[in-house]
Amino acid sequence: MAGETRAGRGRSAAIKVRLLGGFHIEEEGRAVSLPLTLQRMVAYAALQAAWVPRTRAAAHLWPDASEARASSNLRTGLWRLRRNVPVLVADPTAISLAPDVEVDVHLLSALAEEVFDGDFNGLGRVRQYRAELLPGWADEWLTIERERLRQLELHLLEAGADACIEQGRYGDAVDLAHRAIELEPLRESSHRALIQSYLASGNRMAALAQFQRLSRVLLAELGLPPEDDTQRLVSGLLNASRSRAAASRRPVSVAAARNGGTRRRTG
Repeated sequence: MAGETRAGRGRSAAIKVRLLGGFHIEEEGRAVSLPLTLQRMVAYAALQAAWVPRTRAAAHLWPDASEARASSNLRTGLWRLRRNVPVLVADPTAISLAPDVEVDVHLLSALAEEVFDGDFNGLGRVRQYRAELLPGWADEWLTIERERLRQLELHLLEAGADACIEQGRYGDAVDLAHRAIELEPLRESSHRALIQSYLASGNRMAALAQFQRLSRVLLAELGLPPEDDTQRLVSGLLNASRSRAAASRRPVSVAAARNGGTRRRTG
């Protein structure tokens, strides 16, 4: 899939395609209604890295049809799209998204590259992309791309949380880490990001409570304790908690018992 938007950064694209949260396409600010068959063609082309051979596109889009029927369906779809919105281009052997089409998935990838390169100015835009890729669509060619985007968002959220901690934006760090945990509840690095966010803000009780929640989840789901890196984050808090618990269970000391006995005799 293209790692950057195909529309120039300094201008607004004439055609915009949204795939996160559901399919939507607009041209010059006007929503364009397309039947599902044409939506699938646009989405498929938008998620490819470059030009795609017609034979491969037809086979992916119509996996149950014969090669001849699938090729015919592709030709018909391209013709119908040209009459509605010029979102795809084609030559006799391949198809591609038109060069000046803006796609939200491409924008997410570009944002991730900025963050991974150390430019955190765009972190506020992360919330724009909190949606599943084409929910409800069962096409096999979406499976790998959905997982790729999920991993990309997880890394982006964790990197964003780390950056917010460094900038003293602890509330934003907690928010980003929470979102990462929602995406993947068993991802320990996301839990660490949340624990670190709490610790950085001075909220030690919340950090310890989060560690304890993680411990219960890992034990129930995997039968494993948290990793050493996670335990080291709260080792001081754990030791203090255990010391308090032990003190509350400790029997009365001999000296205290004697003092008590002396007082009773004196009385």
